[in-house]
Amino acid sequence: MKVGAKALNLDRSVGMENLIGEIEWERELVEALRGLFLEKEGGPCDRERASAEKLAYLAYTGKVENFVRDELAYRLNQQLIGRAEVGREVDRVDLVAIGNNGQLALALQAKAIYCGDLLSQGRWRPKPHSLLNNLAEDLHCKCCATFQNRIGLLLVTHIAQGESPRNDALLAYPKVVKRASRIMANGSGWQVLRANLRTYLQETVSTPGSPAPLSLQCVDGSWSGSAFGAQVEVHWFLVRP
Repeated sequence: MKVGAKALNLDRSVGMENLIGEIEWERELVEALRGLFLEKEGGPCDRERASAEKLAYLAYTGKVENFVRDELAYRLNQQLIGRAEVGREVDRVDLVAIGNNGQLALALQAKAIYCGDLLSQGRWRPKPHSLLNNLAEDLHCKCCATFQNRIGLLLVTHIAQGESPRNDALLAYPKVVKRASRIMANGSGWQVLRANLRTYLQETVSTPGSPAPLSLQCVDGSWSGSAFGAQVEVHWFLVRP
């Protein structure tokens, strides 16, 4: 049973007495994200961390925002023992953190896309994809809008050139998955992606078209693994309204 913020009697504001400020929360998030997935299985922390290979398989075959959200929530909850507690799907928000004083200190909304979602006819899209607008709407107008310290986690999956499953029916989004191999093949692909994302996020809109810009934060990272003989990269970005 889901428990909403009202039922928990949460204070959605972030007061001066809160244990961790916005900047500190962002640092905590970055630390958790960077250590979220093991590069190889077989290490001593396997019981607590999923492998990058598992992430690669899931990212190849479908969207991974829920999987990453769940792993992040568990790791962050362990990381913040004694300072805060972390929950999932509270009041329709993907991840929330509640300080020892009962105040809701952080609200995070995740969105997963493929690099191919940002392309149209072999070129970068002229306008933001609807999935980016959906994230902007969540942070500006919907589930996260009433929380003071809110942040978005944008996950961008790229499948590098390589083998693919014998049967495309195994993939939830086969056309989008394969669309970006050539444009991302050169070494500057991720830098171009980040630059374009910054522009797209500045132009995001909410329904029915009101400006709802997002700001790309300066810290990002990536995880990589292999699935079906191909290299799979999941790049993560933090954004704020």
